[in-house]
Order: sequence, then structure tokens, then C-alpha cells
Amino acid sequence: MVARILLSSSLIFSTLLTANPKSELAVQARLYHDGKLILGPYPLTISRPSTNDPRRLTSRGNLQLGSNLLPGDYVFQIVVTDLADKQKPRVASQWIDFEIVK
Repeated sequence: MVARILLSSSLIFSTLLTANPKSELAVQARLYHDGKLILGPYPLTISRPSTNDPRRLTSRGNLQLGSNLLPGDYVFQIVVTDLADKQKPRVASQWIDFEIVK
């Protein structure tokens, strides 16, 4: 059996800065097949910046794809919500499509 692991890495920039030293970001991964959500929202972790710019953060994660996933087209989506502005949270998302073959 072949292990199917989806690795993701994202750079999050222009986050709002508040008095709270921790980021106020919610990062989620989602997996779709034929337009239907089949996995998620799956929370991803945020690492503290390794640079002097606290507005640039990285998010990394891995997702073990089950062997029961059918061959076909899939969409992997990352959604980031900046919760620092309680009145109007900012949301950004990116996606990539891929295919599972038998």
C-alpha cells in the first residue's frame, strides 16, 4: 500500500498587529471531491516568525489521505481568517487542484 500524504506550506503576510503577542489567525485546510467537502475544516498550526517581521507568518501541515479516496479530481483549499479586527475579520483563501489516479 502506498501512503498518500498531502504536504502544505503557506506564507501569511500583512496580518494586523495588536497588543496581543500571539497571532489571531485561524487557518483551516479543506479537501473537496466533485464539489463536495469531504474533509475539513482541518486546523493548521501557525509558527512564530523566524524573521524580524511579525506580520509574516508561516503555516505548515500535512494531511494523510486515506486509501479509500476514489480516483478523480480533487481541490485542496487553505483558508486564513485574521481575527484581530473583531468588527470585520479579513479572510484569504488559496486552492490547488490535483488528481488521484489508480
